[in-house]
Amino acid sequence: MSSQAGLNHYIKQGEREVASFILRRGTATALFLLIEWAAEQSMLKLYVYQFLVGFSQQN
Repeated sequence: MSSQAGLNHYIKQGEREVASFILRRGTATALFLLIEWAAEQSMLKLYVYQFLVGFSQQN
């Protein structure tokens, strides 16, 4: 259970970092770099993919 809580904390931290990154950089650049980053992060690869899909559907 504690490992799940740790994972949730890690994901929430990732959401904040992704949001601030997109605000700092251009959206297209950010999405490209996020896809590249996700390829290196096997643990969060599926989560980041789902985020990118949801983000692209909002725009």
